[in-house]
Amino acid sequence: MGRGLALLVGAAAALAVAAPASAAPGTTYGGAGRAGRLLSPSISLLHRTDGRIAARVGLGFGCGKRNFFNVVVRAAGPPPGASFAATGRRRIIRDGRLEVALTGTLDAATATGTITLAPAGPRFAGCKARTRTFVLRAETAPAGAAARPAPGALLWGLSAQAAGALRLPVALKVNADGSRVMGLWQARMRCGPEAVLTVVNLTPPTRIRADATFRRRERYSIRYRDGSVDRYRVVFRGRLLADGAAGTLRARMQTSKPGARFFPCDSGTRRWTAAF
Repeated sequence: MGRGLALLVGAAAALAVAAPASAAPGTTYGGAGRAGRLLSPSISLLHRTDGRIAARVGLGFGCGKRNFFNVVVRAAGPPPGASFAATGRRRIIRDGRLEVALTGTLDAATATGTITLAPAGPRFAGCKARTRTFVLRAETAPAGAAARPAPGALLWGLSAQAAGALRLPVALKVNADGSRVMGLWQARMRCGPEAVLTVVNLTPPTRIRADATFRRRERYSIRYRDGSVDRYRVVFRGRLLADGAAGTLRARMQTSKPGARFFPCDSGTRRWTAAF
């Protein structure tokens, strides 16, 4: 871990005192980066039953002339006190890794704080770290009437799908005039009998209908240097309510490469909820 990132985490951990009773162990929180708008990364955080913190961060990032998609980094930290801290790293390429550090506070309903994303290693020399704020919400069960949201509204939540003990995050942002909504979410796709892949999907602004529902079907491809292509088909839909939103998502992907065959990948249809 870089010296600056280590100092940041050490300072946050030094604030720890007795954990607030309202921050119940066993709670998962989901959401995304925030700076007045919807931003990567997509984040879920678990206050484990043993008191420790676990997090899962999904994002795409660029370094120099290279872009990396659907990157997932897991992080962990000690039991929280007045604040929590968690760190993790993942090797992206040879001599290049991505380090993450989360610090913040949590209660029964919300986790807020900052996340630092730092490319490290000789291959990522010169690539700058960036720090963003985030907001995460515990799972909700919206039951209000269908309602068009306030312009600029942000919603955070979780899908029914999980990666290990961590539920996967969902975040939504309503545009400035309240007519469209965009989403940032993760899904895990099973590919044949063994492989499981994650997609971190940014659903573009989608029209909110008169009945407060929305639906977006996406088709896009990611091409790689070895000649392979990942072709995605994605559906993200939901209904906006007076106290949040609820809906379903599904991601499918097929890899193709001359001379090779691959299993299709499918997340299945998964329910999600989110709150303001």
